[in-house]
Amino acid sequence: MLPLGGQTVTFVSIAEGTKDPWGIAAPVPTDVPVRGCRFRPLSGTEKVGLTDVATDIWRLTAPPVAVVMNAKVNDQIKYSGPETDGLVVTFEIDGGTNTFPDADGQPFKVTVLCKRQQKQIA
Repeated sequence: MLPLGGQTVTFVSIAEGTKDPWGIAAPVPTDVPVRGCRFRPLSGTEKVGLTDVATDIWRLTAPPVAVVMNAKVNDQIKYSGPETDGLVVTFEIDGGTNTFPDADGQPFKVTVLCKRQQKQIA
């Protein structure tokens, strides 16, 4: 399998942990790094009002490994690279995953849409 890019991202799957006495389950994150990815910004919007909200949409193209193919909406992706000035930035999976088959019907890549929102009260 050829790498789709030279970036590494970390998938953070959020599972339900033990429930407290009120029946609320604590979130349990599990981090899994995935190499050979291409992660890039697609678009950005900003709404200005009582609260300033900036939203960035990014697309991830990743190899078809289990953690990527089983990713769910609201799971997270952590990334650090030149586009983020070397800072670790957390994105929420927003659009689910799309798996692409090769000529033999075997998956060869998966794309994932993610978003990052920053809010600031004016």
